[in-house]
Amino acid sequence: MQSPSSAEHRRHWYILGAGAIGSLFASFFLEAGRPITLIGRRGRQGRGKATLRLQRGDSVHRYPLNLQTPDSDGRIDYLLVCTKAGEVEAAVADLAPRLAKHATVVVLANGMGYQERLQRRWPAWRFTWGITTEGAWREAPLAVHHAGSGETLLGSPGQAMPGWFADWQSLGIRCRWETEILTALWRKLAINCAINPLTALHQCANGTLLQPPLSLEVATLCEEITAIASAEGQAAAVADLPARVDSVLQGTAANRSSMLQDVMAGRATEIDFLNGHLVEVALRHGVKAPRNREMLQAVRELAR
Repeated sequence: MQSPSSAEHRRHWYILGAGAIGSLFASFFLEAGRPITLIGRRGRQGRGKATLRLQRGDSVHRYPLNLQTPDSDGRIDYLLVCTKAGEVEAAVADLAPRLAKHATVVVLANGMGYQERLQRRWPAWRFTWGITTEGAWREAPLAVHHAGSGETLLGSPGQAMPGWFADWQSLGIRCRWETEILTALWRKLAINCAINPLTALHQCANGTLLQPPLSLEVATLCEEITAIASAEGQAAAVADLPARVDSVLQGTAANRSSMLQDVMAGRATEIDFLNGHLVEVALRHGVKAPRNREMLQAVRELAR
């Protein structure tokens, strides 16, 4: 294996968000010998030297790492954001004084809607959007289980693969640069919007949606989501949406969606950046969205 170039050695990634996905990607970088700093919330994980514990199957790995809070010192040139969708903008704003003028910011979060706000607020930063199907859950602070391998897509509309992506290619995971990242984001959004709110409202595992009468609700949502995405110019993202949703439900039948887990734990959900985003897009294009509006309002009520 070729040794990293001197430019690669100089790149130091900061990871904002010490939850399951942030901790998991921190372990990927550390396992590959790449320097990172994990940034947690103020007053939560503290700062200084720490140990990240990763469990994969029956094996346990421990990685020493640097831990900071947003008000720590040090300029940031490369940032990976791994927070909940509703926390992205505020978390980035809290860290903004430390970011370089032309910082590279990779956002790996669910939902849509925050992308436009981030770009308007910090136009000089180089934003990249990402999605991942890596599975992880957090046992405790700095203790994460890698529940299943998946694929990670990163991209920025109209941008060729940048030099820093070599860092990600060295992580030993399935990761590729996606030139049509907006289509990929919309595809994941559509699937999540057809599944997550129904599981939260009916307090059920994903597989329950495969059977009537809930399967009929899924079908109605898919039809409405397809119309909204098509009006936005994203027909390719929702091609065969019912079949894609069915495949996900079968492959994750025993799983509890992240939205259901949030509701059960009394946490804020990401509904505003899922079905809520669809409602906004539908309004902009004059498309009716009664089922998505119903999902938005019902989950908001449930999460109060």
